[in-house]
Amino acid sequence: MFSVEKGTLVTRGMFESVERVLAEMKEPVVAGLKAEDLYQVVGGILRPGDRIHIYLLGQDGEIRLLRDDVYVQQTFDTHGNPVEPGDGVTAVYRLNVYMEKRDVDEFYGDLSTGTLRIVKASG
Repeated sequence: MFSVEKGTLVTRGMFESVERVLAEMKEPVVAGLKAEDLYQVVGGILRPGDRIHIYLLGQDGEIRLLRDDVYVQQTFDTHGNPVEPGDGVTAVYRLNVYMEKRDVDEFYGDLSTGTLRIVKASG
């Protein structure tokens, strides 16, 4: 049990075990993503345990959902230093997410054709 301070945004990831996430997957792998600017990653507020939706802004201006409800495994600052869940100050530019192995080739291929956009799931 733990206490939640006033003003803290409560997310599903705070109460969800990694083991449960992995048990729902057939062949989980960790895939890395990097943003060029904070607006691409919700202002850098992402932390391990968050759930996100990953979009692609294509060169033609089309916005397309690539993956939804993706579990964030680990987060990093611009220098590659880990950013822990309790850190409310450091901005995240890089993150690792769990993904099905069969989806990785297509996912990275899609990312190479446009610009990454991430939306944080609220709960």
